Amino acid sequence: MEQRHYAYFDVSKEYFDKRWKTSSFRSLIKVTRQRTILSSGEYSEQTAYYLSNAELSKNLEQTTEYFAAIRNHWSVEVNNHIRDVSLKEDKFRTKKSPSPK
Repeated sequence: MEQRHYAYFDVSKEYFDKRWKTSSFRSLIKVTRQRTILSSGEYSEQTAYYLSNAELSKNLEQTTEYFAAIRNHWSVEVNNHIRDVSLKEDKFRTKKSPSPK
């Protein structure tokens, strides 16, 4: 069983180091995931933070789209990880220049 809690904060007026000046950060998104494995009762909790240059509005529908995009991003990562592990793509070596990789 898994529960996710999302929160976002306006960071457009916060200070960022000068190397980030052109990034135009506007939003900080906090995702807390609580997970319980029902068969064993094992519980875990993770918190992740995302910076975005998108301005999140108080419009619930639009904000929900951002949260869905974050969640869907991880399904892409998981699918690539499975392929990388099972096909050993990360261990691929070539005797030629690195560009064909």
